[in-house]
Amino acid sequence: CQSLDLALEALEAVLDDSAPDATAALDAVTNTMAATAEQMAKEEDDDTQTAWLCEAVGELQDILRVAAGDTTEAETPEAETPEAETPASDPPEQAKMSDAERLMAELEADLAADLAAESSSGESCAEGEASSQDESEDLWGLPADSDMELLGDFSTECFDRIAQAEASLLELESNVDDDEHISEIFRAFHTIKGTSGFLELNAIQKLAHLAENLLDRAREGEIKIVGGYADLCLQSCDALREMISDLSNIDPGGTLPKPAKYDQLIIHLTDPEAAGFSGVAANAATVIEQSSAAVEDEAGEESEEEPTAKKRTTTRSDSDSSIRVSTARLDSLINMAGELVIAHSMVAQDTATSEAADARLAKNVDHSGKIIRDLQDLAMALRMVPLKGAFRKMARMVRDLGRKAGKNVRFVTEGEDTEIDRNMVEAISDPLVHMIRNSMDHGIEDTQTRASSGKDATGTVSLKAYHSAGNVVIELQDDGKGLDREAIIAKAVDRGIIEQGRALSDREAFGLIFHAGLSTAKKITNISGRGVGMDVVRSSIEALNGRVEVASQLGRGTTITLRLPLTMAISDSMLLGVGAERFLLPIPFIAATFRPEPGCVSTISGRGEVVPFQEQFLPMFRLHNLFDIEDAQSDPCKGLIVVIEAEGGRCALFVDAILGQHQVVIK
Repeated sequence: CQSLDLALEALEAVLDDSAPDATAALDAVTNTMAATAEQMAKEEDDDTQTAWLCEAVGELQDILRVAAGDTTEAETPEAETPEAETPASDPPEQAKMSDAERLMAELEADLAADLAAESSSGESCAEGEASSQDESEDLWGLPADSDMELLGDFSTECFDRIAQAEASLLELESNVDDDEHISEIFRAFHTIKGTSGFLELNAIQKLAHLAENLLDRAREGEIKIVGGYADLCLQSCDALREMISDLSNIDPGGTLPKPAKYDQLIIHLTDPEAAGFSGVAANAATVIEQSSAAVEDEAGEESEEEPTAKKRTTTRSDSDSSIRVSTARLDSLINMAGELVIAHSMVAQDTATSEAADARLAKNVDHSGKIIRDLQDLAMALRMVPLKGAFRKMARMVRDLGRKAGKNVRFVTEGEDTEIDRNMVEAISDPLVHMIRNSMDHGIEDTQTRASSGKDATGTVSLKAYHSAGNVVIELQDDGKGLDREAIIAKAVDRGIIEQGRALSDREAFGLIFHAGLSTAKKITNISGRGVGMDVVRSSIEALNGRVEVASQLGRGTTITLRLPLTMAISDSMLLGVGAERFLLPIPFIAATFRPEPGCVSTISGRGEVVPFQEQFLPMFRLHNLFDIEDAQSDPCKGLIVVIEAEGGRCALFVDAILGQHQVVIK
């Protein structure tokens, strides 16, 4: 129906006629059309939408008549078939009509024709309902002969393409003229459209096609994918992801659930400008930056004189192909590799093998052990995945939270290619979400506050990952207002978590934020403020045998550090001997080992023993005393000191001997 467009043309005619109330008419028409569009978008029923349109057109006619100087009462248009067509020669009365009056007449005729078409298309209620139902089934029905295995492959591929498109969309907002990103997003929607059409997933195809049209306009240089256009593309990604996720829960011949905002999204994609979307950047903006190089502890300096060689090392080989493997089969392979390690250890440690006089047998057992260790390392490498996927999800969240809170934020990532166990990537997702929500809500200030304190109006949130001492370290840092040490302590005292007057280090004070229910937020928002998020962070990280640390400076920002093991499936450990007992100590916690000199072990009254190490005295613990082990070595000069380091502190363990290194399979 072109009724609303005709109303605008009528208004322009009024303005040309220099009507006295033209400005007021412009405001009135604009408000009426906006209200009508909003109401029609909320309604899915055609009859209800028609009723809203009839009412709006009546109001528009009244407005235009008043603006044109006609004070006669307007008649409400009726849903009847229009009379015979106007003859070629206009009657005298029509010839004398003003342009505004003529366009209002066309407005009435247009509405009447539309209503007549609506009436004729649904002569009987039953036929109308059947037609609507058939259309719905054609759009949302899953074919009865669908190949579910093929749908599974389709879903996996789509998730990858949606993730790539989402990442490119976020980066595109920082560099709107990057044609490569535009092409990548276009290809993602184009591929989903084509494949979903082949599989007869019509609702998915329709949405992907409309999003593709929007991207095609960007490829032609007609629009820029920023502001409202970027919002539409991201909303399309969300809707496609939701619909594709539902495919796994539907049997052939079933019906795909419709996302709540699907119809509204289709309307917006069909005519973005009419729906109020444009390429105008919002007041709150997020800049996504990625470090050009991953942060790794073993990375060396590269020569700037050999760019060609550097390119060859970072470019994927044409022969490096990949296949998709079921995670169940992968886990089974890793489990069998672990069982093989255990079985080999039983053979190697059996007295019949270790005490055998046959040197060839001992050599063969040792050689097979090396092969098995290599096999287990390779199997474990199959579980390792880069953190890139998790970091991209956080980038999207920073963007959405920034726009919701009206804050300008620069999001910087480093070390996206740092690898960690696949299961651990999933486990750290929730902690990262809570950490970033806190940084965005409580850390980064609004633009006015930052400007008044002399800061850059755009806040910075950085997320980086790297390897360190056998661990994966993830750091989240913001340049916001930081943590108020005194406010945290006061809140903890008020809640009975600590005693009044207790002396706390900065580390202990900031660690109080991990207590459930403790929050210094002055108000609860729809983002955070109830004091439950950081408790989830600590419990989740500790469940992974990791630890979390907080450092902050008031007015300067906060850094939250997660230290995680590379994997929870195996552990490289040292085998310690104490009397007849054996202990395994994880290697990442071992800082050093040494044999003490005579007289270097001292006793502090009421405190215990200490031993000097690197110009400091470390508390020393004898394992045979801790575990009541008999026949253990008691002379420190005849045993070994193992310096262990954890949680930023050090201590010394006294053991009889170190018996070797072992890979431990964790069940």
